[in-house]
Amino acid sequence: MYSFLKTKTLIVALVCCSFFGSGRTLASSLNYHDFLLFFRGGLELDTPAQLPVLQYSNLSPSDPLYPFLQKAVAYGYFPNYSGALPLNVPASQKNLNELINYAFGLSIPTKQDKNLTFESLQSQIQLLKPAIIQTKSYAENHLKSQITTILQERYLYPEKLPPLSLLNSTGITNYISQIEDPYLAYYSPQDAKLFLAALENNRAGIGVALSPSNEGYPEVMRIISGSSAAQAGLQVGDQIIQVDEYDFDQERNFEQFVARIRGEKGTQVTIKVKRNQTILSFSLERQKITLPLVSSFNHQGKCYIRIEGFDRGSSEQFFTQAKNLGVCTSLAIDLRDNPGGIVDEVVGILSSFISENQLLISLEKKSITEYEYSKKSDFSFPGDLPIMLLINKSTASASEILTAVLKYYFPERVTIIGTASYGKGTMQEVVELSDHSLLKYTLALRKVADQKYSINKIGIIPDQEFLDDPKTPQDELLDSLGLTQ
Repeated sequence: MYSFLKTKTLIVALVCCSFFGSGRTLASSLNYHDFLLFFRGGLELDTPAQLPVLQYSNLSPSDPLYPFLQKAVAYGYFPNYSGALPLNVPASQKNLNELINYAFGLSIPTKQDKNLTFESLQSQIQLLKPAIIQTKSYAENHLKSQITTILQERYLYPEKLPPLSLLNSTGITNYISQIEDPYLAYYSPQDAKLFLAALENNRAGIGVALSPSNEGYPEVMRIISGSSAAQAGLQVGDQIIQVDEYDFDQERNFEQFVARIRGEKGTQVTIKVKRNQTILSFSLERQKITLPLVSSFNHQGKCYIRIEGFDRGSSEQFFTQAKNLGVCTSLAIDLRDNPGGIVDEVVGILSSFISENQLLISLEKKSITEYEYSKKSDFSFPGDLPIMLLINKSTASASEILTAVLKYYFPERVTIIGTASYGKGTMQEVVELSDHSLLKYTLALRKVADQKYSINKIGIIPDQEFLDDPKTPQDELLDSLGLTQ
């Protein structure tokens, strides 16, 4: 589960310069096209994992400006809009001043209406280079300082942090990889967009539900009918070991690795999977995956609600589905393969079962303990309704909160059925850094109400054990409970 902080934005990145050869003499005026080529913003940055499709109506992928602007747009240093760029219009000093000021906060005292030539552009960049380098260095150091301050002040396990000298000598990504915490992650600005899009349930993917295998690899738990994964022949149990050029064994970060599978609709992604002892490769088209977070039905009074994940809007969907169920003699909430999500969504759902201002969760942070309480709800279930909670090894985090809290408050009428859950009893906080990258770190150990123990690395043990076979088309657990549509 996640909470979010947002820090002040500091924009840095454009660097100059090389000559692409336009057929002009160096003294002639530059048009806007050549100006952007000469002022090569962002080319010293790593190429993002996913490059955007540009919308400019007068710029084709074969134009040498296209890949440069793809990178600049990906990092947020240039806009991407439907329309024509003024490519053949003479570039002015004003255009240069605006870019310099936007990227570095520097001003050039020159005539705004003067047309640019290559020579004047080159001479100005040379004069500004020391200030640009200093600004870039400041930005990098500022980013490192942000990360170290956050980890030292808020991280639950400060004893795990390597020496700061490692951060300065090897960089952010390597430093984070040295910390033994599977939930600690750094997302580049581009990866951050994918991560946030996933939480917003606004994703382009291949149509699979994934969960960490015993070896840590993303394992296919479910395949969406009609998706590119289904059409290509992926199978439940396949373990994804590589996405494009990214190898899981080098990254060893589940969420960041899985985020690389997602991307812009219509783009291709190549994955390698391990199926038993065989390695298979698939090239798949990313599709817009719009899944309902909550689905339900009522079979002769036996009510069933499935929650796919606690992304934004899941509690609202839950209430909509619940209100339309009609009269229920029992309620089954299916949390199998639910990886968790946002704690506020879970609190909202729990508040429909538990009266207002009741203690739900204790969060033991580095120096203090905080508490989450139930809230006032416009919808509530009958107080004597028998409840079945369906879980498996991929029921994790926020879905474990829902399971454990309901069992804590209603031990007699709540029955947990399935297999032991994943056992994630920590809370992570996600902080937006100065360059729009994200740092996700462990903020607190989570406990149910006032209990003294945590389910972290233990999981929730079901009252009734039932192992469904994911390789068969039928759902044996639902069949055994008489829950069929």
